[in-house]
Amino acid sequence: MGITRLLLLLAVGLLVWYAFNAWKRRREALARRAPRRVVMVRCERCGLHVPRNEAVLRDGRSYCCEAHGEAGARDRGS
Repeated sequence: MGITRLLLLLAVGLLVWYAFNAWKRRREALARRAPRRVVMVRCERCGLHVPRNEAVLRDGRSYCCEAHGEAGARDRGS
């Protein structure tokens, strides 16, 4: 009876170990995956759409590059 319990305990331990590793691999794969949707914003100067995280923000407005941001600031300043 002792060997049966030992084998059963070993089998349960291996099952728990396998399930934990599978869960960990799945979680790491999801973390590495790039986001599916990227929020796009329109440049106030030329109308080009760029990802929000790459846009240049000036006075609460979005621009596609520094040059357009500076030009937009000059246009509003005059």
